[in-house]
Amino acid sequence: MSPRLSKWIALGIGILLVGGALCIPLRGAQPPGPRLRAPADAETTSVRGRIEKFTTPPRGEVDGAVLDDGTWLHWPPHLQDRFADILKEGDRVRATGRTETGPAGDTHFEVQSVTNLRNNATAENPDFADGPPPSPPGVRRVAPGRSADRDQRLRDLEDQVDQLRREIRRLRRER
Repeated sequence: MSPRLSKWIALGIGILLVGGALCIPLRGAQPPGPRLRAPADAETTSVRGRIEKFTTPPRGEVDGAVLDDGTWLHWPPHLQDRFADILKEGDRVRATGRTETGPAGDTHFEVQSVTNLRNNATAENPDFADGPPPSPPGVRRVAPGRSADRDQRLRDLEDQVDQLRREIRRLRRER
């Protein structure tokens, strides 16, 4: 890879990170639905509903579904076949899991299992662990809201950008 191309890639990553940080209050990518915040010790619960549509991340995998009440079910994208094999739009489902708030403030129901109530087929999420996922090393998870929280979130994001820049420099030296 040419140094010029590497420089453009690094610049693009920086722009995306800063742009994402500025868009946190907008939460435009979140499907419609309840905007609940789970406490750090959220318990496993169940939800029911009819699948209105499936959700996909930028790479195009199926990573969840939106129910008729607006609940956003989410599972890891690499498990798309496990869930897509038993579900289709219009199916009534029961999901077990917990409500989580992502780093951008988006709220979703992270599934432990989903059962299709039409045929009782169930898909499990082996990646589901008891308790919310840990924050990445060196990053403090802060709930959005007050300006002090906003300032801390910005500092945390700036630290992540610095870490990415150091990693880019290290990878360039290894060539």
